[in-house]
Amino acid sequence: MSKFIFQILISILILQFSGCEHENIGQFKSPYTVEEIKTGSNWWLTSIYFEDVNNIIVTGFDISSSDYNSTFLRSSDGGITWSVDTLNLKGLRVDYLTGYKEKRFAKGIDFTVSSNPKNFLLYSKDSGKTWKPDSSFQNCNCSPFFISDSVWLMSWGHIFYKTDDSGANWKQVLSINFPAPGSLIKAGKKNLFIHGGSTYDYVDAGFLFKSTDLGETWAKINHKFSNITNAQFVNDSLGYLFTFKQQMIKTSDTGNSFNIINPNIDPYPICYFNSELEGLYASIVTNSIKYTSDGGKTWYEIYHNNNIQISDMEFYSPQLGIVITHNGLILKIVKH
Repeated sequence: MSKFIFQILISILILQFSGCEHENIGQFKSPYTVEEIKTGSNWWLTSIYFEDVNNIIVTGFDISSSDYNSTFLRSSDGGITWSVDTLNLKGLRVDYLTGYKEKRFAKGIDFTVSSNPKNFLLYSKDSGKTWKPDSSFQNCNCSPFFISDSVWLMSWGHIFYKTDDSGANWKQVLSINFPAPGSLIKAGKKNLFIHGGSTYDYVDAGFLFKSTDLGETWAKINHKFSNITNAQFVNDSLGYLFTFKQQMIKTSDTGNSFNIINPNIDPYPICYFNSELEGLYASIVTNSIKYTSDGGKTWYEIYHNNNIQISDMEFYSPQLGIVITHNGLILKIVKH
């Protein structure tokens, strides 16, 4: 058993037996409801993409198939019902989908050569009706990030590239000297952040970079973070970070200063805040969904299922969110 997996298991035991996060389910009534929607499959669901409030796409693959056939599930009624979309790429496992207007990027792993699986990146200009390989970033683990219709960022391992002309030309804007790649998030209209970290061989370290010009230049925020496992900014200045040490950290000045809001929180939350006080997170450790109305100081469990494995959560608006699992089950979160 690797040391990293061992540390995750220890974290699970701590969460299960410590009674952390100041939970108090008692008389609490959540403004959110969670509905289980069965897709009729046992697919491993990997990512969520909202085209609009009604049209939602979920990517996944058939774990019972030896060639990892990828499938898109589509809903046209806001996540109430789901059907299999037309894309079925034999031997290609799509694990991430993103887009802007009619443009789409899909990335994953190519298993057509079983002895040497490779990463792939597909690009679509017609809302996913047809796909072509992106020649600029093949055979690499890329994470496309749309800033606008023509301005995108792309990570290639620890190196970040930017295009201002819809992918015709790319330039390197940042290289991270760290043993783990980073994740991109947007904060308001112009601010971008790259966060991440590593927990390996008992060394726990995180990093945070900030750009105030849409990724053209970057500055490292010098703060002794634990591995930053997730982050979200509500606007230009207000943001929340979550760390492997189970800390929830808040900044109200675009990362110039930080305060620990909660010292005992889930180490791997998928978070969504719609204001300074109200937010939710889905836990991939406890397979639960929790809600706060006091900025993260107190969390209430609104859903729990030991028979699933949560993999991702996305919100279209404060009124609608989708959670996906590794068991084919989709959870629809609605605010009333």
